[in-house]
Amino acid sequence: MNISDSFRENVEKLEIPKYPFYGYDNSEEIDKDVDYIKSLYPSDVQLIQREVEEECDKLEYDGSCMFDLYPDRVHLNTIVDKIYDTVSATSEDEVSKEEINNSNIANSPWPWNHCGPNRTCPPPRPDHRPDGRPNWRRDLIESLLFNEMLHRRRRHRSRKRWTNY
Repeated sequence: MNISDSFRENVEKLEIPKYPFYGYDNSEEIDKDVDYIKSLYPSDVQLIQREVEEECDKLEYDGSCMFDLYPDRVHLNTIVDKIYDTVSATSEDEVSKEEINNSNIANSPWPWNHCGPNRTCPPPRPDHRPDGRPNWRRDLIESLLFNEMLHRRRRHRSRKRWTNY
């Protein structure tokens, strides 16, 4: 028995796993899971998610900022602002009672200045409302956009890996 026969016998004994393949990420199942979880979102969030997906559809091409190694924060903020303006325009007529109640509470006279006695409050941050409260809708849009971009970047990398062979 020579070395080549011994090698051949050892190779024949090895079984190469047929499933999962190297680099196989089961993206179809992940896509189904993501779609199902999105269907569980509340109706207002589903409306925002549709707008986010439309913007991401426009950005899904090679060389897009969505697929940059480090996407530019300023450019992403302009996308968030664009989605926010679209969503605000569609839901401006549907101001919730909760928002009205919250604004009444915020505008009610307090026996003290909420920044402290004899102190002036700093101007609100750009991503906050004029009264200084956080803009939860903008924060939600930003979170949904980044999550959708992450999902599409993963899918893009997976497809790119398989098309290079």
